[in-house]
Amino acid sequence: MKKNSRDPSIELLENMREEGKYFNIQECFLGEVISGVPNLKVRFEDIELTSKELYILQGVKDRKTASIESNYRFELKKGDKVVILQIANSYIVVDKVVKL
Repeated sequence: MKKNSRDPSIELLENMREEGKYFNIQECFLGEVISGVPNLKVRFEDIELTSKELYILQGVKDRKTASIESNYRFELKKGDKVVILQIANSYIVVDKVVKL
């Protein structure tokens, strides 16, 4: 065996990893709200999703502030940034995010 020769199984594994990374589907996206609830529309990349295609976490839907005096209800408004989780063919709005 030559000193510089590599194990063919390691080369095969490295090639498979390299090629496989091009076919991995991203499952978490940063999207932008186009239209708020109840007619929620969200866009990410070149995809636009409507309320019929989206799920939203119950906690996001029902979130209220900790203040007893406030009757504030969490809203998703046009221009808000949201985290979208893709599971198979379903899209879930996880939460609103802000840039620091």
